Amino acid sequence: MNGNKQVSLEALRRKNVLLLFSGMEISTDELLILEQIYNESKAHAPRMESRYELVWIPIVDPNSEWTEAKKKQFESLQENMSWYSVYHPSLIGKPVIWFIQSEWKYKNKPILVVLDPQGRVSCPNAIHMMWIWGSAAYPFTSSREEALWKEETWRLELLVDGIDQEILNWVSTYSHNFSPFCQSSILTNANVRLHR
Repeated sequence: MNGNKQVSLEALRRKNVLLLFSGMEISTDELLILEQIYNESKAHAPRMESRYELVWIPIVDPNSEWTEAKKKQFESLQENMSWYSVYHPSLIGKPVIWFIQSEWKYKNKPILVVLDPQGRVSCPNAIHMMWIWGSAAYPFTSSREEALWKEETWRLELLVDGIDQEILNWVSTYSHNFSPFCQSSILTNANVRLHR
């Protein structure tokens, strides 16, 4: 479904498709970030040739009762998404949910499975790539993520970006007071662990 109209799967043919699996508890903040990134990619569509489409696949417990409150919650979420979504959660049966949970490790937190234009999984969960790099992470493959991390400089701004602008102002104002030794000491004492 896209907006209020049903569409066929033909709309996704020969495109990279990002499958957003989440429960109905997906946060407004997460949706706003995805919306911003998705709209940004569409704004650059002439240049990017609409390189990917996003499809929300809501995962709900098939054993729980479908109440009027759940229906309203689903419809509200669906109305606020500018991308495709499954018409109704009941279309996602128990075997499909089991597959998503076992194959892609879905555990009630949103994941973003990326399919290439041939329908093959190119990344089992690109949600962190999307949060960090947005559409710049296209085509959302593990090799693209590795390349982006190699290009990235580990700095305090990377860790605090988006948390509070005041922190970034403080860092730029006072960063000359910290030697590399002092910075690494602060990170060590704060139990910040980096893994590569």
